[in-house]
Amino acid sequence: MCNIPGVGNQWGTHYPIQNRLNYMTTNLIKDKDANQDNVLNAEELGIDAEAFARIDRNEDGQAGRTELAIDHPLSRINHMTAALIKDKDTNQDNVLNAEELGINAETFARIDRNEDGQAGIKELIIAHPLSRINHMSATLIKDKDTNQDSVLNAEELGIDAETFARIDRNEDGQADRREINIHKFKILSNYQSLTSEQSDPDVSVSV
Repeated sequence: MCNIPGVGNQWGTHYPIQNRLNYMTTNLIKDKDANQDNVLNAEELGIDAEAFARIDRNEDGQAGRTELAIDHPLSRINHMTAALIKDKDTNQDNVLNAEELGINAETFARIDRNEDGQAGIKELIIAHPLSRINHMSATLIKDKDTNQDSVLNAEELGIDAETFARIDRNEDGQADRREINIHKFKILSNYQSLTSEQSDPDVSVSV
């Protein structure tokens, strides 16, 4: 069971990434908690009021570890993947094969990492476009963030102002991981390889 209060109850024991979420949300609070109250406000997170409102579920003006974990893209990926298995698992074995996913053998081979002919929830999460995008965005920021502010400007990205404006959704002159994720998601041509029901990722927290 997940040891983040509320998260385990929401998705049950079918949740393979709880330890990673615990680690990331704890470190996020540790890194950004300027007033040392063990929660984060919009200013500490560096996001606007609208984005923060999606995280602040109890509307107290503070985001605790539970709220940050629930809002994290990994939580949403896990939820979507569990729903995918539930919808497509015709033989009720809690894994999916190529036929159940409706994809060809070559595409399935990229998901089936242990080559057992079945895709479990961990393999599906790793293969999910949002998992790949989030990892790529984190690596990009780590590699190009010359001033170590955890966001990127046009100069750091090496792109012109017009291109950067398409990434910088809140027009603050900085691209955070959420903005980079959304931009990458839009240009990823095969984002519907697992399900056709996805929309723009609302990746509000950059860990």
